[in-house]
Amino acid sequence: MKKKILWVLVAICVVAVVIFVRLGDSAGGPLFSRLAAPPGDAAAFKRERGTGNLSYVSRVGNRPVKPLTSDRVTVFTVKGRRSFRLPVTQAGRLGFYTFLYFRSHGRLNLEFELNVIRNGEKRTLQRFAKRHHTELLVQDVDLRKGDNLELRFSGSGFGYFSSPALYKKVKPAERDYVFIIGIDTFRKDMLGARVNGRSLTPNIDAFSGDSVDFSHAYAQSSWTLASFMSLFTGMYEFNHQVFREGYLRPEKPMLVESLARDFLCFSLNGGGYVDRHFGYSRGFDYYRDLNRLSVHSSSGSGRALFDLAGKIIDRAQFPRLFMFLHTYQIHQPYAPPMEFLKRINPDSPYRNLKTKRGPYTFQDETDAELKQGYMDLYQAEILAFDHYFGQFVKYLKEKGLYRRAMIVFMSDHGEEFYEHHGWEHGHGLYNEQIHVPLLIKYPGNRNAGKRIEADVEVVDILPTILDHYQIPADLENSDGRSLNPLLEGKEHKKEIFSSFSASRMLEKIPPKFAVISGKYKLIYNYEYSTDSLEYFKNALPPVTGGIELYDLEKDPLEKNNLAQSHSKVVSRMMPTVIRIKKIIKAAFAEDHREKTEMDGELKKQLETLGYL
Repeated sequence: MKKKILWVLVAICVVAVVIFVRLGDSAGGPLFSRLAAPPGDAAAFKRERGTGNLSYVSRVGNRPVKPLTSDRVTVFTVKGRRSFRLPVTQAGRLGFYTFLYFRSHGRLNLEFELNVIRNGEKRTLQRFAKRHHTELLVQDVDLRKGDNLELRFSGSGFGYFSSPALYKKVKPAERDYVFIIGIDTFRKDMLGARVNGRSLTPNIDAFSGDSVDFSHAYAQSSWTLASFMSLFTGMYEFNHQVFREGYLRPEKPMLVESLARDFLCFSLNGGGYVDRHFGYSRGFDYYRDLNRLSVHSSSGSGRALFDLAGKIIDRAQFPRLFMFLHTYQIHQPYAPPMEFLKRINPDSPYRNLKTKRGPYTFQDETDAELKQGYMDLYQAEILAFDHYFGQFVKYLKEKGLYRRAMIVFMSDHGEEFYEHHGWEHGHGLYNEQIHVPLLIKYPGNRNAGKRIEADVEVVDILPTILDHYQIPADLENSDGRSLNPLLEGKEHKKEIFSSFSASRMLEKIPPKFAVISGKYKLIYNYEYSTDSLEYFKNALPPVTGGIELYDLEKDPLEKNNLAQSHSKVVSRMMPTVIRIKKIIKAAFAEDHREKTEMDGELKKQLETLGYL
């Protein structure tokens, strides 16, 4: 009898171990490992302070290394033969990943080999020779304990490979994928808006049925650089202080670095003010600008974004992958594909438009047809993006990846169409510019269809993801907090901040910040200088200083300034105003910000988007 009980206990233990291993793999566990790469030839390269851009230093001048897709790279030179051995940390049938870049010095090719070294014997997995090569290198490998992977180069030239990794191949239903879909310039009131009797966003509407709708979400600024930097740092604009000609300082946090402990981290983005030049690429294994891949900057860019994401997912089959997918699809210049414009206004005389900006930001448009044309094209861009997004969701479902994935749909800011006597964005903090969509589809579609009324912010997104996957992160200096407790009915009382101060899109517009506390929104406007007012002499800004106060419940369009009649409310919020003013004052007083020179390609992108 005792023997039977003993065998039963042994059997139970064996089953428990098997279940534990399988659950460990499906939950993430040691599904991938980064390989220790040997040191390269850093002395032969010049790394730009702050941005990390690289140039190869030669006797005939510096040669920029492009594309540079990661901050974690091994740079090398080749003269004859050069090899790098990577000690294997896992065994079995695995996937191997790195990004490879090389360029030969002359007309002769540089030869590359990917080898497995086993007991002194070499087995070649890949071999090719080219003068110039860039590749997201993915290779199936069958490894044993004691093996080494070898990257071998022959010829004369230079290059780099990014932090190499080995990973297990698991079924789609066991993979952990996290997507942040960052659609630039998306106003919250466009989500589900009815146009010609139909929803403007039918595919996003369907997705929201599987998601949690954080209906009162606010961006940390009303323009791209300041807001997306808040997303990744978890810091308010006046705390991260990244400005137009600067970059994220090394002492500032980058929450992707924490996420990268458990996930391979990729980004496909529209460049411009999310270019790696500003410091966004910290923590990413692969950070790539689609504009530099010769993809259209506007019309159809959403389609190109999701198509390329799908190709990478299919090819690599990573077990744990975080992807930041960003597009300027609906950002001006508005140039929607005709099939979508016809569904908004088949008689529109316009095909490509930019709204007023610069000194004309606050000038009214007297041509009613043109005024409507702006909105028609903007909405057609949204309709196009919705279609491409729907195709991506369909792809994820067909591949068996959708249900387990965590998908965040968000925007960095909205767009004004003269509701407060201004055009575009980056000049004000009214809701058409800072109230943004935030939908989070949790793995397993948990809490599908739930609507959260609490005020939340873009800075809360990364802390929410880190909390969900229980990834340790230093959030001591973070202004964001996890939104997950809200799903359990817990309170999330906090003041909401949106601003532009150290980081301003248009330097002629002085700093301003908004504080949302309960139903009230206070906007503090710094005074315009005489020079700034002269810049806008064609049409002066509607507000040139002072305090505005709005009751968002009774006056959601922010038309009735209550600052004079509700002085007690202003007084109650004044300690917060004073605190933020001190932070902004200190930021300017201790301004040690270094300027960095943008390359011609980045300047051209920003000109296309209307920023320069």
